[in-house]
Amino acid sequence: MPTENLTGEAEHSRSFFYWVQSTYEDVREAFLMDEWFAHLVGAKQLDAPVLHVWRHQGAIVLGIREKELPAVRNAVERFEQKGIQVMSRTSGGAAVWLDDGVVNVSVIWPGPPGQLSLNADFENFAAMLDATLPPIGRAQFKRGEVKGSYCPGTYDLSLDGKKICGLAQRRPLRSRIWQAFVNVSDVGSNRAGMVAQFYATAGAEDLANSIASNTVSNLSVLLERKINAISWIELFKDVTENNSKIQPLEKQWLQIPNDDQWIAWREQWLDRYRV
Repeated sequence: MPTENLTGEAEHSRSFFYWVQSTYEDVREAFLMDEWFAHLVGAKQLDAPVLHVWRHQGAIVLGIREKELPAVRNAVERFEQKGIQVMSRTSGGAAVWLDDGVVNVSVIWPGPPGQLSLNADFENFAAMLDATLPPIGRAQFKRGEVKGSYCPGTYDLSLDGKKICGLAQRRPLRSRIWQAFVNVSDVGSNRAGMVAQFYATAGAEDLANSIASNTVSNLSVLLERKINAISWIELFKDVTENNSKIQPLEKQWLQIPNDDQWIAWREQWLDRYRV
């Protein structure tokens, strides 16, 4: 915890984060927990931002507007028959693929009303991810859209022209949620191909044809390193601790209260994620 001086004010000689690490069977639960942490941070029930690091073994997470694709229900049914969960997130961007070789990182900062700092937030988050590269042979990610990748946008991070990571953000009341996926290793999934296949099955041939599989890669392949999701998470934790103070979030904050108000809130959010 941050120390307190004689006036009772917290002294932050380095930035401070609460650390949460988990694996989810229902991918919607991961996004729900981001909203819960955003509530806690925004309401000042937590006195520092939260770093939420998580994984899921197989899912497609759609952008909020992609619920309206012409045959989206057909695509959802086809993919779920294969054991691939499909949901729609409330942050920006388009469809992304998750599997055991992808690490998802969310950072939830306080955000006083009227104060927007998208570029600063992006650069701060990107710099945290950059810090994992020198130990494995690179300096930093390139910023900017990787055309032909899935979920292309200004907040792409790439190496050698290949997209490795994509960031998205959402601004709840009094907080900011930034979310990133990091393609760490190859587990046999053609990630770009799977997203393109979903679009084609959903009747969006234009989106399917816009994706080129050679625009997306992962750290293990590009850097020719034996690195997997678990080892990258440990690396990310280590380099974050070099620059910040981190502390596991207390168990009392890891569960949403089990009362009528919060049960209703939970169901409302889970419903928003359905396609």
